[in-house]
Amino acid sequence: MIYSGQTPYSCHAQKRVWIIYTDIINEYLRYEYSLIPINSEKEPYIYWKSFQYKKAKIEDVFDWYDKFTDVNIGIVTGNISKLAVIDVDDLTLLPELKEFLPELKETTRVRTRRGYHYYFSLNGERIKSTNHLFGRRLELKSDGNYVVAPPSIIKAHRYVYEIPLSEILPIPKILIKENNPASPAKDKNHNTFEIPKYHGQKVDCIRQILSRDLQEGERNNSLFILYNLLIRNKNTKEYSKKLVINKNKSLLKPLTELDLKKSTGKLISMRILPELSNAEAKIALMLGIVFDGENPSVTKISKKTKMNYNTVKKAIIGLKGKGVI
Repeated sequence: MIYSGQTPYSCHAQKRVWIIYTDIINEYLRYEYSLIPINSEKEPYIYWKSFQYKKAKIEDVFDWYDKFTDVNIGIVTGNISKLAVIDVDDLTLLPELKEFLPELKETTRVRTRRGYHYYFSLNGERIKSTNHLFGRRLELKSDGNYVVAPPSIIKAHRYVYEIPLSEILPIPKILIKENNPASPAKDKNHNTFEIPKYHGQKVDCIRQILSRDLQEGERNNSLFILYNLLIRNKNTKEYSKKLVINKNKSLLKPLTELDLKKSTGKLISMRILPELSNAEAKIALMLGIVFDGENPSVTKISKKTKMNYNTVKKAIIGLKGKGVI
C-alpha cells in the first residue's frame, strides 16, 4: 500500500520529518520491509528482536521521530523483510567478490560510510548471517541482523542509493549454496555423521561444525576444535581423529593431507585442550570460527555470543591461563 503525503500529525517536527522522509518510508513499506529506529551509533533505540517477527506500522515509524532524537532508519534483514544484504567495508575485496557474484554490478546498491551494501531479495529462502562470506572478511546480513538504510546519516555520511530498490535482484544461487548446508556432512562411505551426545544432550558446537561446509579461513581451527570437543565428549581418540579426517574429506574445499598435518600438528600429535568450562568452550569456538584472525574486544564477543560481559571476561582470562589463547 502507498500512503498519501497527507498527515494527521500536528507536531511541527513530525510534519517536517513526514515531508522529508515520507516517500522513502512509503517505499520501504511497499516492499514490506520491517523497519526499526537507529541512533547515530548504528544501535537500535528499541528492543528490536521482536521486529524479526512483526512489522512496524507507518504510525510507529513517525512516532519514533517524535520520541527519539537523530533518528535513522534500519531495515531488519532476513525472512521478515525477504531481504539479504552483503556489507563490504574492505573495498580491496570487491574485484574478487564480483568474480563470484557478477550480479553485484546490477542489483540495488547503497553507498555506506566505508563501502557498500548490496541488496538481494529472498523468496522463501532462509539465509543465515555470516561474517565470513566465501571465507573472506565479508558480512552477509540476513536472519537475526539489520542494516542502516537511506536516508540515514552516520558520522556526517548520508546513506544513499546508487542503484535503486526497483533494481533489486533475487538472491544468487551461489549464495544459497555457499550459505546453507544442503545436508549433514558425510564420511567416505556416505553415512551421515552421528552427532555424539554428552550427558544425554546433543552438543550444539559439534553439530554446527559437522552439519555445514567449512570455508577457507575457518577450516583449521574448526577441525581442531571439533577434535577437542569430541574428546571432551568422552569419545575415543581413534574415533575422534577418524571423524575429523572424514569431515575434512567431505568439504567442498578440503585441506590437503599435508596442510592438515601442518595446521594440526595439534591434531596429529593429539594435543588435547585442558578441561574447559562451558563458557570457555563457547568462547574458544567463537574465536576459532567467527573471529578467526581477529583480536576482538570482550564487548564485541559479549554482543556476538549474547553472554554476560563479566562471564566473557572471566572465560578469556581462563583460556589465557590454560594456554589456549
